[in-house]
Amino acid sequence: MISVENLNIAYDGRYAVLDASISVRPGEIVGLAGPNGAGKSSLIQALMGLIEPQNGQVQINGVAMSQRTAFRRAAARIAYVPQKQNVAVGFPITVRDVVGMGQYGQLGLLGRRSAKQVNAIDDALERLSLTALQHRQFAALSGGQQQKALVARALSQGAQMLVLDEPFRGVDIQSQQSIIEALKAHRANGGSALLVHHGAEVLEDLCDTLVLLNRRVLAQGMPSALLAQPDLVPLLQGDAGDYSSSRPLEVPTDQTSSLPTMPLAS
Repeated sequence: MISVENLNIAYDGRYAVLDASISVRPGEIVGLAGPNGAGKSSLIQALMGLIEPQNGQVQINGVAMSQRTAFRRAAARIAYVPQKQNVAVGFPITVRDVVGMGQYGQLGLLGRRSAKQVNAIDDALERLSLTALQHRQFAALSGGQQQKALVARALSQGAQMLVLDEPFRGVDIQSQQSIIEALKAHRANGGSALLVHHGAEVLEDLCDTLVLLNRRVLAQGMPSALLAQPDLVPLLQGDAGDYSSSRPLEVPTDQTSSLPTMPLAS
């Protein structure tokens, strides 16, 4: 469903992501792990068409980034949970309203939901153990409960592919387990997911494939096999450092000539 090949992303003339290739197949959960500043969020944003890579290729369901309109439509069918949210703390909105936001692009002219869509919201709330909290103000929830609501919002879309950037950041163990179980149920129903996390240990039981990223893809394979290699684990700890640790941007012009010009995120 998703293929990233030889992707390069740079800021201020330095690589943030260098020659990265990953793929997510139907019915598979892929974890992307690495230290702070390793380029994980940049790779996700490029995949979603939110930032412009210097070169490389991204395909969603066989639609290449060069097919700009079709690619944006394909990306819009992915349920995306970004790392930072824009829900104002004091904005009066209930948990159920937040979860229902995932369906806004599917509503008709009158904004009415079908019975199937209402059931999808109910199911997402139940999966994340939020049914009893659905009428509470979103801002009144704990950080872990808010994160669960945002994952429930993604599930309510009914998308086959989920992309989650740091879904376990700042959540308690109980909330983390609820999210893990919801993702496992999503996979059991034929869905796929790509999720980013700072550490790799949480992903060992959840993911079919683990990708270790520190600007470059260091390794990818079965989580248990990768985490058994002691020389890889220290490379995922701490911070990646500033961009001076990666070599300067030197992309041949003939490799960039065929790339589309995509708008940067505002």
